[in-house]
Amino acid sequence: MWLLRADLYYRLSTFPVAIPPLRERREDILPLAESFRAQAEVVLRRHTAGFHPESLQLMRAYPWPGNVRELRNAVERSVLLTPEDGAIHLRLPSPATPTSDPSQDTTGSLDAQVGRFEREVIRQALLRHGGVIRRAAHALGVNAVTLGRRVKHHGLQRELAVENNESGPNDEL
Repeated sequence: MWLLRADLYYRLSTFPVAIPPLRERREDILPLAESFRAQAEVVLRRHTAGFHPESLQLMRAYPWPGNVRELRNAVERSVLLTPEDGAIHLRLPSPATPTSDPSQDTTGSLDAQVGRFEREVIRQALLRHGGVIRRAAHALGVNAVTLGRRVKHHGLQRELAVENNESGPNDEL
């Protein structure tokens, strides 16, 4: 199976097309968002009044680390959560600050540094998967029970509950 993939890669890579990330193509953000909104409305059988002006500003200012896929997912989620014929209020996570990078903090013992790094990796996985432990565990390649224990060990259930304005991460699919 790997040979087929490698062969396909080399056949397709005869003419590579370099597409810059979305953060470098700011002029594409709003047209893409409008396209994704229209598609989501058809698929979800919903109608909205379009994007709220604050959402448009937020989309322009956000760095889009997940690129176009993150934009599409954010728009689809927002269309789903918007009341019928209501304006879309886009909710995006706040971009990580440089001081929150656990790899930059080299103080303390090796165990303390590894613990901080593990906590941040788990936190980011839970945020990407809406606090759903099973999905985050699958993405990280670990058992969901083990990840649940690590979440409790690092006290992440309280932090995620505050960030998501919910009761905490759940372990449902």
